[in-house]
Amino acid sequence: MTPIDNDELKCLIKAIGMKAYVEILFPALIKDKNISVMELCQKYPEFNKYTPDAQNTRRSKARKIFENGWEVEALKTISLSTRTNSCVRAKAKDLELKYKK
Repeated sequence: MTPIDNDELKCLIKAIGMKAYVEILFPALIKDKNISVMELCQKYPEFNKYTPDAQNTRRSKARKIFENGWEVEALKTISLSTRTNSCVRAKAKDLELKYKK
């Protein structure tokens, strides 16, 4: 695990979007870190609302979080955020507790 750089982590989360990370990318990548954009679109139809470039960016930024071992810390950051709705925060907290190392 790479030491956590909170500024970098926040930039990555911002590029992905908190809701997209919690509801789409974290659940997908926790099961398969090499999931393709096409598979994401098939499994999570709401991912289709993003342009192809945005889909690639979001997936690659989320993979970077996982590669650094920051996936649970990202959930914690989201669960403490005041910049997303309470449902997303609650889901992030539930996932954080479930996957905490």
